[in-house]
Amino acid sequence: MRTVIAPALRVASRQLLGIVVTIALYAALWRRRLLRGCNGQRSAVLDKLMRLSFVSALVGPLLLKSKRWSVWFGALLYAYFYLDGSESRGGRPSAAVFSVWCTISRWWHRTLKSCDLILENKGALMPSQQYIFALHPHGALPVSAIMQYASSKWDAEVPIPREQTRLLVAGFCFVMPGLRELYLGGGFVDASKFSAEVCLDAGRSLLVFPGGASEAMWCGPKEDSLVLKSRRGFIRLALQRGLPVVPCYTFGETDVLCPPGPVPGSALWSFQRAMQKVVGLNVDPGMPLLPRKDVPVSTVIGTPVMLPTLPDPTTEVVDHWLQVYMHALQTLHTKYEHCCNPECKPLLFLEEGQTAMP
Repeated sequence: MRTVIAPALRVASRQLLGIVVTIALYAALWRRRLLRGCNGQRSAVLDKLMRLSFVSALVGPLLLKSKRWSVWFGALLYAYFYLDGSESRGGRPSAAVFSVWCTISRWWHRTLKSCDLILENKGALMPSQQYIFALHPHGALPVSAIMQYASSKWDAEVPIPREQTRLLVAGFCFVMPGLRELYLGGGFVDASKFSAEVCLDAGRSLLVFPGGASEAMWCGPKEDSLVLKSRRGFIRLALQRGLPVVPCYTFGETDVLCPPGPVPGSALWSFQRAMQKVVGLNVDPGMPLLPRKDVPVSTVIGTPVMLPTLPDPTTEVVDHWLQVYMHALQTLHTKYEHCCNPECKPLLFLEEGQTAMP
């Protein structure tokens, strides 16, 4: 028994050491936003070097124990697809992988008390038109909204073909082997401006979570708090392209998976802020593993907010149209809160100073 356990512990310790070193490197380079949404294109060389460092730390010790050429050949072949940058160039959707998302979606819908998809004005969405769908709230994890996207209800209700859409998520989702293939196959892409523009150039519509992981720290049982006043990027992009922005709100999202949340200024708060800076994700030790079964969830897709085409909008113009969008979102929330919001949680737009991230 000792001859089996000792080598396994050595391999595990090397993996752990490599991962810790890699995370430390990511932390040192956090201003490069290698794992977070960024306004532009990341350094391709640095990004690939960091990814190689991470995957080498994860599987390198196991490869060194193997003497089979087939294992090494398979690893090199996978490395090519792992570093191909598909997440920033329109994605790599797969019908077989998306069927896995559909299976998870059906389980999610059966688990919850109810899970409805409502279109405020179905005739307002044209199949030939590009849109930017802004999804709120992010919550601890925006699972319910993603499960709606992967459900048969989306096919039945939303006139925009799913193959003509891409959903933007944090770059870390494409770093972990296995998880990367699941997200790419599901039609997800990296949440960077460069990636979004590639998709728009190809004629696709986008689904974005403007609040991001920063919003996860503010979800609670008393109110739905949105990080939106500082999120100008999706409005600026819509103005530059002359695209309508569709407000979407998922009632119950912040209750399905709702950890207690950190106290501002506490050690947990500082830890979560630091992890957001590095990996762009909400890392909460109190996150429940399964959703609550007593929470009804309803995703409401509102009427598109029409924006003008302005190739180089000023900050003042962007702020104006952001206010117009926020008013439309507030109106949508007020219209449906009585039938879709049994907790009667008010909608709160957090001030920019509260949610500023470097």
